[in-house]
Amino acid sequence: MSAACARMSSGPSPLAGVRVVVTRTAAQSAALSGPLMRLGAEVIVLPVIRVANPPDPMALAAALLRLTSYEWLVLTSANAVEQFFARLASLDDPGVDAAADDPDRYSCFWLPAGIKVAVVGKATAARLKEYGFNADLIPGDFRAEGLVAAFSAAGVDAGTRVLIPRAAEARETLPAGLRELGAHVDTVELYQLVAEIPEPAVFEQVASGAFDVITFASGATARFFARMLEGNGVNPAEVFSAGKVASIGPVTSQAIRELGYGVDIEAPVQDMGALAGAIALEFGTAGSA
Repeated sequence: MSAACARMSSGPSPLAGVRVVVTRTAAQSAALSGPLMRLGAEVIVLPVIRVANPPDPMALAAALLRLTSYEWLVLTSANAVEQFFARLASLDDPGVDAAADDPDRYSCFWLPAGIKVAVVGKATAARLKEYGFNADLIPGDFRAEGLVAAFSAAGVDAGTRVLIPRAAEARETLPAGLRELGAHVDTVELYQLVAEIPEPAVFEQVASGAFDVITFASGATARFFARMLEGNGVNPAEVFSAGKVASIGPVTSQAIRELGYGVDIEAPVQDMGALAGAIALEFGTAGSA
């Protein structure tokens, strides 16, 4: 997607005239842009990351070939769901670039009988269901810490075998917590996030501070955004302070604060609609436009 989009709803428009930057990948931006535009916002789409193949595809293939040996599969994001099934489907076609491939082109998907699937968040569960599978475990707390607690309540203990295919830069909180429960945990890099090349006109608009809110749906997105600015000779502090900073949840907010910047808006639950609603509530309360 390029440049800015504007769309007004037929009802009340609490975000009318509010310019909101969406930094998600190009493929995922619509999930946030849509709710924002329905609330009347002018959306500026500036993808700062894209999904790429993992550093060691052979290690991933080996783990997938051992899938029947695991009792639990853990998928922590919609990206993980999509890349997992694309990789699984491409095992017989090693020439496929799974990171760039569209997993929806495959006619069917499979998982070994008896394996259970745990996910983090409603969006991940919804994406999993689109592939024909229901999540067996969804924590109420949409964080790695919440999933560890849910596993503990589910009786995961010594000897339980768990596979976590994940992003190359994923946190160690989840596997470490499961190992403390006694589980045998294997992690494998499913994909990596790399810097996107921004469209110059859109980048200049954002770098100049011509926005009211900038949104982040992950800590990685915030980090890559700061690097994008620095790499183009722009002071990130000036841009982060140009408008309000909105975060999808506490883990993302913590990552933003670790970069040295504040968070003005945080979604009550890790859901794109909830993030759009939290932005609308902030501007409605403040009377800003």
